[in-house]
Amino acid sequence: MVLAGIPEKVVSKTGTIICQAFGGTGCGSPDGGGRPQAGDGDRPGGDDDGGGGGCKGNIFQKGFCHAKNGVSSAASGTGNFFKGAGLGVWDAGVGIFEGGAFVACLAHICSHDGFKSNWGGLKQLVTNPKDSLKAIWDDATKHCRKFTDDAEEAGRCTTNIIGSIVGGKGLNKLNKLKKLPGGKKTPDGPKVPNLADDAKRSADEAERLAREGKLDEAQKAADEARKKADEAERKAREQGCPVALGPPGLLLRHPSYGRTGAVAVAVCPAGQSAKQARREAGRAQKAVLGPRLKQLGLGQEQADALLKSIKDTDANSLDALQRTLQHADDPAKAPHIKTALDDLAALSKDDRITAPSLQGALAKLKNASGEKLDAEHRALPSLSAEVNRARQVADSGQVKPGTKVAIGAKGATDLGGGHKVTFPQGVDADVAYVDSKGVVHLNEVKDGMNAFLGTLKSDKQIPKYSQWARETGGQPKFVVNSGGKANELFRHPAEVQKLIDSKIPVEIDGKTYDSEALRRAQEQGHF
Repeated sequence: MVLAGIPEKVVSKTGTIICQAFGGTGCGSPDGGGRPQAGDGDRPGGDDDGGGGGCKGNIFQKGFCHAKNGVSSAASGTGNFFKGAGLGVWDAGVGIFEGGAFVACLAHICSHDGFKSNWGGLKQLVTNPKDSLKAIWDDATKHCRKFTDDAEEAGRCTTNIIGSIVGGKGLNKLNKLKKLPGGKKTPDGPKVPNLADDAKRSADEAERLAREGKLDEAQKAADEARKKADEAERKAREQGCPVALGPPGLLLRHPSYGRTGAVAVAVCPAGQSAKQARREAGRAQKAVLGPRLKQLGLGQEQADALLKSIKDTDANSLDALQRTLQHADDPAKAPHIKTALDDLAALSKDDRITAPSLQGALAKLKNASGEKLDAEHRALPSLSAEVNRARQVADSGQVKPGTKVAIGAKGATDLGGGHKVTFPQGVDADVAYVDSKGVVHLNEVKDGMNAFLGTLKSDKQIPKYSQWARETGGQPKFVVNSGGKANELFRHPAEVQKLIDSKIPVEIDGKTYDSEALRRAQEQGHF
């Protein structure tokens, strides 16, 4: 099917010359249409191929000799074929080299212009495969369409096709071929790399102003860097480029490949530039957040550890941290915010917390710090208590080496070290970890006795925890910071009995009580 586009005369001449080149008999004559003729004798022997070039040796040495020295128009078909083949082998070698460079360039190991050129070729193939493949074939077979009686073109035809396939010449030249009919034109507009440069300048300005202590001005520069990053991502999407922050490889799907077809390509230049702009925006934001954290009371080491644990490209977490610090001026909220951030910094320093937990905790902290804080609204103290519990567990030596502590774990949770657990619906772990024996622990943390009593009065949570423990062998536990009001629990005997029957231990103000200890305390009416 591939050879259907080459005239029959071309194919037959090529076959005849290849037959002669490799010493075949009955090969016929190129002038006779390339068909074997009855009575044809063996190919003449001798070291000189009679091609007029004085080349000796085996057929490959002769071929490269002709490629180097050239032969006259009166040369034999074999000699001219190898001249063409020699030139074609050179083309193939160049193609293979360029193919390697093409692949390397997709990983951005080349100039930015080269990267954009190679992406352009791949984009042509993805958006217009039919015409792209035709253009590649036309370029690969140009020598096949040229020759008539000249065997040199036949040799070059043969190797040029191979070079185009093996060397990837078709792909890395595609962007330089003629404009393809029906191809999609990349929309014009602001150059995304320019926006990345603008973001970098704003980030540099933010860092300079932050060093000078001009934090309000530095924040304005950081905001400008973020605007440039947002615009860069928007423009990249308009140009059909992905701006995802995951691995550089991705799958682009096109209808021409069918329902399941896809071609693997690399992120296009605009997407890479948009990602770089986002990094610059993150750098600018961190330049302001560092001094703000120290103003709150965190030490330099803690502030650096927390910011290092957040990727420059994680705009959501950086934004959450910024908005949280905006509420630190409230004297009632500031202690809870400081405690939570200090604990998160300690957990991040030695990589003892899962990445999703850090992101989730920062998001919750942003929301909780923005809510009202009084006796009935305890979202901020509750979250601070959860994070503090995670730090206590991590510092206690209970956690299995190689695993991490999770905060706010739901559903499928990877605790590291090969420990992947799935918490069923309705079973949420404020803190989860694996102990040295491999047992999964689930801590339900409550800030205050009222919050704990509310859980005990619920008819849903305790049965689910008990069922999870029976089915998985895990260990649930209630952790309560009562603030010195532990004995208030015994004013609610029905709730105490429910806790005893569940066999779920409870830790109150640092001391743990199992079911038997709770029964004795209930009889006494106090701990």
